[in-house]
Parts: sequence; C-alpha cells; structure tokens
Amino acid sequence: MFERISNITVSRPTVQDFPSLVSQFQATLEAGNTNENIQRIGVLILRHSDRPVIHNNDTLINEEGINRIYLYREILSSHGIFIDSDFVFSSPVIRCVQTAARIACVGESKVQKVRWVTGSPWNLPNKDEDLSSRKIWEEMKDEFGSDRAREIWLKGGDESKGLSEAHTCGQINYESILENVLQPLAFRQSQKKSKLVNLDFTNNEGTVINPIAICCTHDICVMGLASIFQSETTFVPFLGGIFLCYDFDSEHVIR
Repeated sequence: MFERISNITVSRPTVQDFPSLVSQFQATLEAGNTNENIQRIGVLILRHSDRPVIHNNDTLINEEGINRIYLYREILSSHGIFIDSDFVFSSPVIRCVQTAARIACVGESKVQKVRWVTGSPWNLPNKDEDLSSRKIWEEMKDEFGSDRAREIWLKGGDESKGLSEAHTCGQINYESILENVLQPLAFRQSQKKSKLVNLDFTNNEGTVINPIAICCTHDICVMGLASIFQSETTFVPFLGGIFLCYDFDSEHVIR
C-alpha cells in the first residue's frame, strides 16, 4: 500500500482523501516500531478545507469546511494520531492557516506560516508570483479547462513553456519538508528518547498515540509535490493530500 524511497515512506496512491490517508498513515507509522533504534516520524501534507467557489487569497473557509475539519479531527483521534503543536505549518493564505489551526486544535498565532509549502504554475516555493506566468496559466485554463491545464503543467514540455515546472516545485517542497519538518521533529523525539522520556502518548483507553507534523497548503501545491513520486493526479479533495514518513536512526544523531 505504500512505497519506500530511501528512508522515506510515501502514501500510495500518493494523493488520497483524508479518511483513506489517515487509515494508511496509522498502519505505516505502526509498521515502523519494530526497530528500537529507528524513530519513524510522519507528516500530513493537506489541502485546506472547503471554501467558496469564487475565491482569492483573502477567502475564508466556509461552514461546510469547518464541519469537515471537526469530522476529520475525530478520525485522526480514533486512529491514535496526535499533531505536535510545535510542528504545525501552513501556507500564509488565510484559509490554510484556519484549516491548520483547527485540525491541530491550536490558535492561529501558533501556526508557522511558511512559503516553502507553496509553489504553482506561476511561482516557485518561497518566490513571489510571476505575473507573466500567471497570465499564461489563466489563458491555458480558458483554452483547455482546468483539468487539462493541470495535466499539461504536470507533464511539462513545450506546452507548459513560461510556467514554473511542477517537478521543480515538488522537489523544493520535498526538500523543505524533510529539512524543516521531518528531521527536526525526529531529532527532538530522539533527544527525548535519549533522556529516557517515554515517547508514547496514550489516550484514556490506553491506545498509543503517534505524534506527527502537518503542513496545510493548496491543491496545486500538493500536485507539485506528488509529481516527484510519479503521480499525475489533477484533483485533490478538500483536506485530502499526501503523507511522508521518515525513518530516523537515533544511533547516528550528531549531538
């Protein structure tokens, strides 16, 4: 159900709806508990929750989006998955911040707003919007429709000339998540382990709860990240996305 890439495990299929993603995520996290020297750390990279059809960067999630978050938060809890409040990341766009804060049960000020989880046909992660690329993108959507325009972008080539490459966006996303999320979270858990602090969280029923990180972003950004794992999906449902699990060898920590 999942594929190993070096010490990274990726959801398969890469992009999934939230309930399917969490179910596979739980199984993948638990499968990493066989080696006491390995700490398996996970991150969910999610699209924001529901918003109005007509929207811009100031558009908020709507009532349906709020209800979806409450429902999906229960799914996380029922699968023994706990979001570490110090590892909640989001695109600076408000609907992503709102989603991240609510799904992690933290205040919006606690969400770390970062541009390395962005990246689209009209900008690379951490870069400002390129107006000429944005114009090309809008013209492509008008000519071919949204789904076909996304297919062209994902495949690259002459038809997508003038747009930032999906694979390049995805590679920057991937490297940033590894460097800024997975490795620091794994290192902190390793330090706790070395101090004989119990890494396991448990709920009232005694079920082990796995601490994870989340990154909340946009559908086009999830597609870019997924493209480096050979995904060609042109649709990401609200709060759907990808998981990455990182196997951190605590014996090789540099202190």
